[in-house]
Amino acid sequence: MSEQLRLFFVAPELLDADEGAVVAMPEPLQRHVLAVLRLADGARIELRDERARSRVAEVVHGGSEPSLRLGPVRLLERPSGQFIVLVPALIKPKRWAWLLQKATELGADVIAPVESARCVVRWGDDPKKSERSRKILEEAARQSEGHAPPKFLAPVSLEHRVTELAASGAQLVVACPGDDSPLLRVVDGERSVAVFTGPEGGFTDAEVNWLIGQGVRPVQLGPRILRAETAPIAALAALRLRA
Repeated sequence: MSEQLRLFFVAPELLDADEGAVVAMPEPLQRHVLAVLRLADGARIELRDERARSRVAEVVHGGSEPSLRLGPVRLLERPSGQFIVLVPALIKPKRWAWLLQKATELGADVIAPVESARCVVRWGDDPKKSERSRKILEEAARQSEGHAPPKFLAPVSLEHRVTELAASGAQLVVACPGDDSPLLRVVDGERSVAVFTGPEGGFTDAEVNWLIGQGVRPVQLGPRILRAETAPIAALAALRLRA
């Protein structure tokens, strides 16, 4: 039976060192490995990054600061299928956490939230909220044994996000209840896609019209009105199941 190691997601820079190198343990990892789990000197953990690399590392207590001795790099097989960006409008914290967890389980590649007119939650420039979201994604990835959590982008305006994603060449679609164009008929499964979904109450008519004017195609996710946290997950599940 293979050894079950505690799994941690780290920045790619940490895994760039040579095999056998002893590197400083990042502070967030110190808190979990030493203060919470209290792992002993020589304990082994697994580190993964967003480039689908994995390394086993040994905890090193000696020296001036807690460190890690890195093992060889192992390249993980990336999940196959379409590259999917979810672009949900910000919603209330409890529902937001649920959305992040399910998006990770279903294999979203990027989560790129927006602030829109009807958002009851606004983050402003508070980096702590983005960091909290990343921690939720990392924990969900550990629970589902995924390769890496989705990349998380800090929220920006709808206009900023459309400009950013249009430049990437991805297909852009927006969920519009009542539209007669089903998602899977509109989206080409061979190209990356970004799916915009609204907050509680949806995008305003003005926002939808502006999006369509920018080349974002309206789609429907079924005959029912979906909650703000359900719509992006329904779209993601449909796209993943098609693959």
